[in-house]
Amino acid sequence: MTTLESEISNQSRPKEWDVFISHASEDKNGFVRPLAQALGQLGVRIWYDEFTLDVGDSLSRSIDRGLAQSKFGLVIISEYFISKKWPERELRGLVARELEQEQKLILPIWHGVSHRQVLEFSPPLADTIAMKTNEMSAEEIAIGLLKIVRPDIYTNHPRAALEKMASGQALREIQEQLKHFEDRLNSLLEERERQLEELHRTLEEKMER
Repeated sequence: MTTLESEISNQSRPKEWDVFISHASEDKNGFVRPLAQALGQLGVRIWYDEFTLDVGDSLSRSIDRGLAQSKFGLVIISEYFISKKWPERELRGLVARELEQEQKLILPIWHGVSHRQVLEFSPPLADTIAMKTNEMSAEEIAIGLLKIVRPDIYTNHPRAALEKMASGQALREIQEQLKHFEDRLNSLLEERERQLEELHRTLEEKMER
């Protein structure tokens, strides 16, 4: 039994990640990294190589574990993805899980590809409703995915709040508030120190008398 098959067979284990992101490395800068950041800022637990792998990790073993221990597989289908063997291997792993569990696991995103290209690559994927990067931004796609992978978060926040979270604005506001509280605390501590020094001097003057 392979590592991936062993991982998949143990379905009783709780999933570590909400989403595994399968993609071609050439698509990182233009779309995948902003999408991963938006999902993370929304509170989604994602398996994404830049966020998950550490120096010294076995790439193949980590990917197999990520495939097996994610609730959903997000597949970024691009011309680069279609032309590579490694992403295709990840896709086969997700398809195997989907067939075994008989439930939707694969969430496709078309990144600069046509229906014909997807159809030639994988007829089942071409028949699956997908989000398209030429129609939606990374943040909009992240919010759309949130409704599927983390409905608990999606239903507990209004759209405007989700947009702030996805863009990182909510995090920046929290960081600014923390900085304000930190500055205020430092100011209070400095004032308290000055008061103690003044009290100490007053006591010394009284003792000298």
